[in-house]
This record gives sequence, structure tokens and C-alpha cells, in this order.
Amino acid sequence: MNHPLVSVIIPTYNREKYIARAIDSVKKQIYENIEIIVINDGSTDNTKEVLKKYKDDITLLYHRTNKGSSFARNKGLKKAQGDYIAFLDSDDYWTANKVGSQVSHLHNNPDILVCHTNWNIMVNDKISQPKIKEYNDGYIFNTMLQYCAMLPSTTMIHKDVIKNIGYINTKLVIGDIYHYLIKITSKYNVIYDNRKMAVKEDFTDNQLSKKLSPVDRGLFVLNDLKDNSLFTQEQKTLIHRRIEKLNKIKSRTR
Repeated sequence: MNHPLVSVIIPTYNREKYIARAIDSVKKQIYENIEIIVINDGSTDNTKEVLKKYKDDITLLYHRTNKGSSFARNKGLKKAQGDYIAFLDSDDYWTANKVGSQVSHLHNNPDILVCHTNWNIMVNDKISQPKIKEYNDGYIFNTMLQYCAMLPSTTMIHKDVIKNIGYINTKLVIGDIYHYLIKITSKYNVIYDNRKMAVKEDFTDNQLSKKLSPVDRGLFVLNDLKDNSLFTQEQKTLIHRRIEKLNKIKSRTR
């Protein structure tokens, strides 16, 4: 197997406590042909100082003011030189075998351009298993309409996906990456590796998305997608049906 370049995109905003852990987990990857792109999205804490010690290890981009994760990820995507793109939230981290495992999966399955893995969650500094639903490979668009079966920190895509799908919608105030992953899975089959190779930090902060119920978050994203020209008529029908179901659930909980 050759060793194509992997671009790891890490957007960060006020994550002085976590950003070093995220970067270090990329530096410790067994797979070596990696470029690390960090986008400091207008942090007002000590994130800038923490990043200084990595000046020789990363490509650092920045916004003077906070523009949001979609702007930051898109800035990283436009800078990326890799054949493969991996996303990593700055409060999450990886096991050392993640990048190499995903590159191997995609190399061995050249018709597949998307790979995601299982993960653990970190709650109050303790690792635990998430409430597992059903995670599959292949065509998972229908599953994605029910719940977010992929996380940004578990996902690797081929650069051609961006050429075909485009960039992340920057107009959404919540759910931008869920929105993007639904679009990806509408066009691409995926490989799923059940090994837990990412750890997601789960904590309560002032994120807008955490102030909304799962039903409201789903409605927000799907209503924006329902008439998107990217989808087939069959896919649009599935989106509309899911919206109807979520509206019924919402009406019963009022």
C-alpha cells in the first residue's frame, strides 16, 4: 500500500484545556504521512498560547473573530493538500491506530470514499460507552435521517467527495456538520469500523445546539435540506416523511 497524505482538520474556539490533547493524539498516530491544519476561530482564552508550542508541527490558520465551526472547517478544507481528509473536533482525540486503519480500509476498497469508526465518550474525565443505536456501513442515508450515525471526529473522506458535495453550509447556526454528513451519505456508501478509535468529550456548555431538543435539532437540519437539488426525488420523499414524524413527536410533547 502506498501512503497518501492525510489532512487532519481541527477547528478550535476557546478550547485551551483540550486542544493540546487533540493535536498530540494526531502526532502519535502510527501512520506518519499527515498534515495537521488547526483553525483558531477567534479564541479569547489561552488557546493561542497553547498553539505556539506546535508551530513546527501544524499549519495554523485563524479568524480574528469567532465565525463558527462551519467557516473554520471550510477554511481548513480549502487549505488541505491531502488525498484524504479527516475531521477532529478540538475537544476530542484519537487512538494511535485510527488514521492508518481508515487509510487501509479506503485503499482496500477503492470504490468507497468515506470511512467512519466507533467511538467512546468522556464524561467528567471518565471514558464510557455511548448509548449505541445501530451503526452500519454501505448506504446509510436512511439511518442518518433518523439520527447522526457518524461524528466528525470519526470520519475520513476522499478529497473527491468535496469536489462533488461542496463545502459545509455556513448559514446554519446549528447542525452544520450533521447537515453535511447527510449530504455525503446521500451520494456515497461508507465503510464502518466498529473499533472505538475516537473519544468524544461530552460536557455541558453554552452551545446553542445543546439548548434544543433532539427533535428540534433534527427539524432544523431537515427543513433546510428537504428541497435541496442534490437529492433524488425518493430521497426528498424520505426527508419529508421524517419531518412529518418529528413534527408529530413534537406536538405530543407540548
